[in-house]
Amino acid sequence: VGDFFNNNNDSCNSSRHGLGGDGDGAEAEPHGLVAQGSEDLAVRLWDWRRGPGAGPAATLSGYTFFCTRLCETTDGLLVTACKGVGGEGGEVVAWDLRQPREPLARMRGHGEEVVGCAPLGRSRFATMAKDNRLLVWDLRAAVGEGQGGAGPALRAPFA
Repeated sequence: VGDFFNNNNDSCNSSRHGLGGDGDGAEAEPHGLVAQGSEDLAVRLWDWRRGPGAGPAATLSGYTFFCTRLCETTDGLLVTACKGVGGEGGEVVAWDLRQPREPLARMRGHGEEVVGCAPLGRSRFATMAKDNRLLVWDLRAAVGEGQGGAGPALRAPFA
């Protein structure tokens, strides 16, 4: 579980996150999925139970910039955050892994690369970016109101 960085040029070559269930610690990856973001503008879901040589269980696509961060909310939604440069990118995308054909929401609020993503509870998470902002997101509000491009619930600058 974690992110893989190429420390030579401070760019994220791929990210991996073991996706858990109810968070009780009894089984780290009960549904057997590992998410991998890469520079080819896709996130792949791998099912480690399928064995060596098996292809990805699903591929999440439609990104403009590559995914730099991944996290999972406590209710099992995968959140991906993307690279951004000069006010473009920095997109945050949420996926329901039970139906990964289309994202639940595409959210904008960062103007630079997202460098951190952390779950805050049921359908809530925070992102931090090189634009020196911490954003808190509530997916229930974004999806419930049909706002596929919903903004953050809270904006907080940091130094």
